[in-house]
Amino acid sequence: MGISKNPKKLSKTPKVVCFTANIEEFLSHPHASKPIYGCIFSDQVAMNASLLKASLFVHTKTGIPTDEKLFNSNLMTAVGGHNFNGKELLDYKSQVAIPMKALAQYELLKRIENEFDSKVITPIIEKNKDNFILFSIINTRKFKP
Repeated sequence: MGISKNPKKLSKTPKVVCFTANIEEFLSHPHASKPIYGCIFSDQVAMNASLLKASLFVHTKTGIPTDEKLFNSNLMTAVGGHNFNGKELLDYKSQVAIPMKALAQYELLKRIENEFDSKVITPIIEKNKDNFILFSIINTRKFKP
């Protein structure tokens, strides 16, 4: 995946690269730790279509926004990363059913949300229950080492 030229806009072909990290390799006193999953998105809109609803539910306790309110929010291009512990995402998934259908103008964003949920979040939860950490960032020069 190349570095995003305009990370605040939805890429023509949104992409995400997910990986696992072993933090014990960097600690001087390794102990049983949670698996860590990282996801790097091609752009902010794809990342936030995938995770902003869960983030608002978990971190703000304001409830679940409608697609219209969420996808029209300035948060779609303001939030630059997400982090969750497994229990938070498990609680979210147990209380929130993500509807498959959306208004025509939100179909692409809804498809991104549903695909990320089914291909990434659900398998991680099935494998680890609530014992994991997940974080995401966007792929820009800002985050290049």
